[in-house]
Amino acid sequence: MLGHKPFDTLSGVIRFSVISAAILALTALGIVIFRLWFGNGRDEGHGLFESELQLEALVFLSAGVALHAFWRRRPQESLIAAGALFFALVATLSWAHASTLQGASQLIIRPSWLSVFILLFVLLVPGPLIYHFALLTFTTFCTPLLVAISILSHPGPKSGGPGQHSPKTLGRRLTLSMQPTWICVIVGVAIAVHRDRDRRRWYAVIEQLRDARGQLQQLGAYRLERQLGSGGMGEVWQATHQVLARPAAIKLISAQFLREQAGDEATLDRFLHRFQQEAKLTARLTSPHTVQVYDYGRTDDGQIYYVMELLQGVDFAQVVGRLGPQPQERVVDWLIQICDSLGEAHSLGLIHRDIKPANLFLCRQGVRREVVKVLDFGLAITRRSTGGDMAHAIPGTISGSPHFMAPEQVKDEGEVDGRTDLYALGCVAWYLLTGRNVFHDTSHDSLLEAHVDQPPKRLSEVCTAPLDPRLEELVNRLLAKDPNDRPSSAGALADELIAFGMPTPTSQLLVPELLEMGNDFLSEPTMVLVRPLEQKS
Repeated sequence: MLGHKPFDTLSGVIRFSVISAAILALTALGIVIFRLWFGNGRDEGHGLFESELQLEALVFLSAGVALHAFWRRRPQESLIAAGALFFALVATLSWAHASTLQGASQLIIRPSWLSVFILLFVLLVPGPLIYHFALLTFTTFCTPLLVAISILSHPGPKSGGPGQHSPKTLGRRLTLSMQPTWICVIVGVAIAVHRDRDRRRWYAVIEQLRDARGQLQQLGAYRLERQLGSGGMGEVWQATHQVLARPAAIKLISAQFLREQAGDEATLDRFLHRFQQEAKLTARLTSPHTVQVYDYGRTDDGQIYYVMELLQGVDFAQVVGRLGPQPQERVVDWLIQICDSLGEAHSLGLIHRDIKPANLFLCRQGVRREVVKVLDFGLAITRRSTGGDMAHAIPGTISGSPHFMAPEQVKDEGEVDGRTDLYALGCVAWYLLTGRNVFHDTSHDSLLEAHVDQPPKRLSEVCTAPLDPRLEELVNRLLAKDPNDRPSSAGALADELIAFGMPTPTSQLLVPELLEMGNDFLSEPTMVLVRPLEQKS
């Protein structure tokens, strides 16, 4: 409740007030027991309060300061209230001490009740050095001032009166009896000075950490504002361009993830070179259905980052998860849009290799228009100009998502091209129309083997809604094991889909409930790096 932060004013004020209230209440109880046991006599040497009324008032004052600090939660006000409580304690105890000095009792040199509250105050209540110095100065001179006022107001000795000691004797008694209090004041000043130095160091460190955080949360011209998601692959942040105020999403791929996937420094260097080359190609993509990449770079600690447009919407996995299978007219419209993105990428030799629902994003452009965006081209590969094998691939591994991997991708035969993405797109179409994956095995090995050897079920047997036979036949062709049996290109696939003549849906799918789900643009939970099938024992 009170927290554990050093130099927490509210916490210190509450503790001091509560402990003071407890001490005063126990003192009042002790006085009652003393008088019940020994009668109504008063020992002038005990140095206690003059009356129970003073004690009760201070108990209520202490409790009131504690409650004020707890409920108001205003440090400056609480510090002033604690100072007023300490002022009242000092004034009351100093008056009791001055009365004791002028009495006939024998002087005993011992720490006073005032010493206890001095040490409690400086130890528990953090505050500016001038604050403690002023209150401790008042404490030093309060009792001598009261004694001087008493001497001036009652000149000449009177038996049993306040002036029964001569000024010289009274001064000697005052000096001797105040030594413990003055020692506590000196110790209190030393504690206050030391605490003030520590407080200044603490706030200097906090300020340095804030500056460091501000520097860390800045990549180039973009300032990181809010973390959208995090995982083993890295983090995704919402960011803003500092000059243009353009919102963006920044995907950070952790250096540890890169090192783990590469295995050695030489492979890591090739991996980083590959990312740089593909980022340059991705930035050349202009299709409205490809997420726009604004910037690419590498941080000082080895992280790779992409700056891309910030989208408002949900991915296909969220759509199906919330709304279930989609009508064929809507699925055909989405596939046509995806083909526009893939067609341009394939024309530049850029193969995505990880087409899946989590990388296909339905977002809103303008007020009403809903479009599909293809994400994560930054993790794609290129084809060599002299052949179809992968450039800069990591030896002994294949990348992708097991539910959406083409047979040639699984076997790693070096024949990966645009038709590999079309196979994955067929798996996505199956998923959108049925709400299920083509193959349901839970282990990666079984899934990969099914993509290579097992024919899928007939789509019409799985799909519960009416299905155009032409669409079913086209999806079956997309899922062909031999790439030559699939449509030759994304453009050819789009032409066939357009030829169906299905009406474009006009109803809005991105209702507020879907938009409120949010998206972190971090799809790595379904992305794995596995050994090629033929390398397994």
